[in-house]
Amino acid sequence: MTKLSSSAERLDHLLADQALSLSKMTLSDRIKPDFIATKVTIHPVLIKSERLWQWSWQEGRQQRHENLNWSTTARQISRLLGTTFRQAVIVSSRSETHITASKPDGWKFKERLLESSGSQIPSTIPVSHNRTKAYLIPEGQPCPFLEAIGVMTPEGKVRASQYHKFRQINRFLEMIDDVSEHLTPGKDGSLKVVDYGSGKSYLTFAMQHYFQVKGIPARLTAIDVRSDVVETCRRIAEDLAIDNIDFRVGAIAEFQEGEPIDLAVALHACDTATDDALKLAVSRQASVILAVPCCQHEVRPILSGDLLAPMWKHGILKEQFASLLTDTLRSMALERDGYNVQIMEFIDLEHTHKNLLIRAVKRDSVDPRQQERLTEQMNSLTEFFGLRMASCRLNNGTI
Repeated sequence: MTKLSSSAERLDHLLADQALSLSKMTLSDRIKPDFIATKVTIHPVLIKSERLWQWSWQEGRQQRHENLNWSTTARQISRLLGTTFRQAVIVSSRSETHITASKPDGWKFKERLLESSGSQIPSTIPVSHNRTKAYLIPEGQPCPFLEAIGVMTPEGKVRASQYHKFRQINRFLEMIDDVSEHLTPGKDGSLKVVDYGSGKSYLTFAMQHYFQVKGIPARLTAIDVRSDVVETCRRIAEDLAIDNIDFRVGAIAEFQEGEPIDLAVALHACDTATDDALKLAVSRQASVILAVPCCQHEVRPILSGDLLAPMWKHGILKEQFASLLTDTLRSMALERDGYNVQIMEFIDLEHTHKNLLIRAVKRDSVDPRQQERLTEQMNSLTEFFGLRMASCRLNNGTI
């Protein structure tokens, strides 16, 4: 039996075991670019005393709905996951399961017991038996850096106004945990991590905490243009006796020098600062890059093309299209320069509209034919939409 079939069987067992308690399922991260739906959400509905499952297909800006019985729903989930969508989230009254079906040698299952659960989870899927949701930084336990930045009370209670930040930090650490196998300490035994556009350094402190808890030596550099914010972060680090974070003041593009690094982070670096961060990460041969792009004003003013002229009349549509086009070019540029790239959801839309994360993992080698093909595709895209080579810094040979 292959690992892939074992993964599919594991999914079938999960669906069969929790059929009566499932409350929501989501399929996302489309594999087939020509498949019309980018995301599917599924939840139970009661129609004429019959329990059915409503499928909501996200097709562009529209949603299409259909109601299916359970056997058809389970069969369709098994058919779509791993062939059409890479990611699945399955929520029941007992647990929340995240499935990544992107590896040919088997799928990755992560299950957490939910707060309200008192039931036993099947032993086929290892989970935490903690009755609270198993965040990497748990609720209810004091965490010095979260207290220092105002997210937690000294007793370990998450402040109501900061719960979205707490979830964001934990979601980010989950993403680091997912790529931890690609992070290998250098000759001096420590990981090299750079946070480009660190802001108040919530995530810098979170990474430091994560590596410390995991027992992994790490040296972190946090770069931000605001000197007052950087000084505040330095004081927090000093108060917490943290000595492995180097806080620096300046624009990202100014920091050209540096040895190879293991992890490069750029979350919400404004406008072209995201491109500066990606360029530096590639030049420093970063093993893993995690970037959540922010506003992008370089492409929007110069978009053209008669075919999409109706879109250009509406500012919000033009802005969103410019953002998607820019992130498409960013992902292609990273692939061209030797990375496997995924575009993922970072955090729920109700918390921030800037929720797309670019995850890039460096390959062992670069295929010249793939480089040539991607370069041609990027040239075609920029030409079609009237972007000058000089105006699109992603399309100039390096990011």
